[in-house]
Amino acid sequence: MDEKILDLHTAAAAKEGAKLAMDAAHLGKKAACEFYTTFFDPRASIQWTTVALIMYVEIILCLILLMPWIPPTLWKKFFQSHPVLVIRRYTHIYSTIIIGVLVLLFADSIREVRKYSKIDVAKGASVGTSAEADSLAQMRSYNAQRNLFISGFALLFYLMLKRLVSLVSHSADLEIISDVAMKHAETAEETARTLIESKDTDEAVKKLTIQVQTLEKERDCAALENNELKDKLSELQMEYERTCTHLKAAENGEEKKDK
Repeated sequence: MDEKILDLHTAAAAKEGAKLAMDAAHLGKKAACEFYTTFFDPRASIQWTTVALIMYVEIILCLILLMPWIPPTLWKKFFQSHPVLVIRRYTHIYSTIIIGVLVLLFADSIREVRKYSKIDVAKGASVGTSAEADSLAQMRSYNAQRNLFISGFALLFYLMLKRLVSLVSHSADLEIISDVAMKHAETAEETARTLIESKDTDEAVKKLTIQVQTLEKERDCAALENNELKDKLSELQMEYERTCTHLKAAENGEEKKDK
């Protein structure tokens, strides 16, 4: 009698183990399919890979524009070249489209983060949450947060890049104006010295002196504006470095959460 009961318990345990193994295999297969759909969906992959590439290109361009050994006048010549001028004819269209797309993606990523945050809270409050549902929810929440960082920083770097290009062009204009003013001042000084040496009339000397003083004031104003622009560029560079630090910290935080 005891042997029959033991055999029945053994058979029941074996049957239960086989059922659990089949359930585990089914859950593993379903989780693998969900993982593939989450990470390798062609639409999501192309969409967010493109946004990430845009962000990387923006970072590289910002770094190139911040290089101190490239003078603003050289950038001015590059911006005034024929191929760039052809592209700049439609800059407002490109800019509007890119900003609109990035803003839409950023808003969508915020919606996704809030959506999966609510799902996590609801599942945390429930009692019988399965491991599969928990892992898939965490996976989707991670993807939503990653997309939020990518779209947000892509939008931020795009705005910074536009501002950098504007500041570099303005700095080049100020340098050109400063050089022209200095040349005029030097020419006026040479003319004044020549007239003084040749003992011309006092009236001519006074006029030339006033002209020299005016040109010197213009030169000083141009130099002051140039220094202010350099200060703005240095502040923008510091802001860029802080942004990169926050980005690295956010990525490190996401890696720790993933671990």
